[in-house]
Amino acid sequence: HRAFAGHTNKTNKKHKNTTIFVTKMMKEIKVAARWWASHISKSLLSAKQIKLFETELQRRLFAKYKGHWYNQEPYRGSAYRSLIFDPTSKIEDLLLEAAQAARIYQNLDALLTTLDRGVIMWVDPGEVSFRTFHSLAQVQVIYVAMPKDVLSAS
Repeated sequence: HRAFAGHTNKTNKKHKNTTIFVTKMMKEIKVAARWWASHISKSLLSAKQIKLFETELQRRLFAKYKGHWYNQEPYRGSAYRSLIFDPTSKIEDLLLEAAQAARIYQNLDALLTTLDRGVIMWVDPGEVSFRTFHSLAQVQVIYVAMPKDVLSAS
């Protein structure tokens, strides 16, 4: 019975670390999804449709990033976790899928009116940042975790 109790403690510790990891990753994902949703033209859609897009994007980002999130090496896998919106050539599949699930697929490029020149976003452990295509030299940070938050999630 004693050995079984020890096994239970290891399992609980593993579950606790997984919970911290998921909670930590979700902060960055929520910030990213909220940012994209905030750039949808509110004159063409209801708040409910915009919220649905945000929620669907969160689900898809979580599924993609799971297994590709490295708290000790935040820039490892950064390209994999990037999101590109370029209305002239490439719109990230995850953005299109979330828009389709929210029933706004056919108008996504028109709805993201404030991003007419394109943007690339990086969702990394402890930081969410983006750069617009018209200001290639300037990266704008929209979320930074406290250093202890990133390390404690490892």
